[in-house]
Amino acid sequence: MKRIGMIAMVAVLTLAGCASQKDTPELRLERAKEVATIEFEHGVFDSAVDRGANIALSASIVTLGEELKRPTTEADKDRLRGILRGRWPSS
Repeated sequence: MKRIGMIAMVAVLTLAGCASQKDTPELRLERAKEVATIEFEHGVFDSAVDRGANIALSASIVTLGEELKRPTTEADKDRLRGILRGRWPSS
């Protein structure tokens, strides 16, 4: 619900700002930057990155289990999470 409100707010601000000005590529670029700034300030990009990371982790865990030909353990999952986050766990 919060996202729908955010999207609606961005759309209204964008349309309101463009209503009185001539439509030009420069104006569109300026408005796109304003929208991106608002989205960034409200964490929209962070949540998208988190969602993508979770999808990648889930797929990697499944693939790891298939490669090992056994169910993955919590230790396997923890090690994989560390690798994906750039923290190489020690053996």
